[in-house]
Amino acid sequence: MLELSEGLDAVRGADWAELSALYDYPAPLSESVIESFFESQNAENYDLLSSDIFQHLNWRNKVCKNYPFQINENSIVAKTNIKKALPYSFPLLLATHDFYEKTTIENWSNVGDLFELYCAASLSQQIGKTILIGNQLGNLPVDFDECLLKVCQIINERKGPIHPKARDFQDAGVDIIAYRKFDQRKGQIVVLIQCASGKNWRRKGGDIKPKLWSELVFWTVDPIKAMTFPFAYDFDSPEIEKEWIYASYDAGLLLDRLRLVAFDYKKTEYDFTPINKWVKDQVKKLGDYKI
Repeated sequence: MLELSEGLDAVRGADWAELSALYDYPAPLSESVIESFFESQNAENYDLLSSDIFQHLNWRNKVCKNYPFQINENSIVAKTNIKKALPYSFPLLLATHDFYEKTTIENWSNVGDLFELYCAASLSQQIGKTILIGNQLGNLPVDFDECLLKVCQIINERKGPIHPKARDFQDAGVDIIAYRKFDQRKGQIVVLIQCASGKNWRRKGGDIKPKLWSELVFWTVDPIKAMTFPFAYDFDSPEIEKEWIYASYDAGLLLDRLRLVAFDYKKTEYDFTPINKWVKDQVKKLGDYKI
């Protein structure tokens, strides 16, 4: 298994168990092994912590479609290796990048673009079609107003007049527009999506301004907001569920990795070559932390 990172709580411990199980595929990782390791490190309440980790794993297994692990009574085993489990391993590697010194992310701009690409691929299968905005991988004009004009042509919506502050907007808080048409007439499901690849995702909930977007585009039907992030949000207490609800008030529909994983990346229209390369590089670095 992989070394245990310092300062693990139950949620981060569940992330570590998933990462270690994927890395060690097909070997199982047992609760007793985790307890023994905690005990060897003189960790306090090591038996309780390992039990809490498996409580989170069982919860994830229950709610997550395409969960790439089998959770037994006292062990976790990956159903495939870390490279083949790409829809889950990519956001998991993002969420755990700070567990080890060599896997820490330095170029967030590049990784942010990759996460947006990943989310666009996922949501194009789960919602309908997707458009990447303000991303070099989206192949849209750099100028925001020109980009918006192209988007409106694609999704059959009416563009508003040029906003006086259009040059300051960049993407106006929206990284992806997902939409689902019923036919060629106007009126469709539209989702404005912000992608947050870092731990500060909670602070980005209000970045999308519906009033501003109602001036930029004359929507036939008002869109909803959504936010994607690579972490697994576990409901282990009423307080955590309350946090989820409050975050939804600001950010709209919350899409964590337990929801994003439900797609087949091999059937996507998007090129996953750069994501594959990034995952391989991170996995190679993990080799230095194999126990």
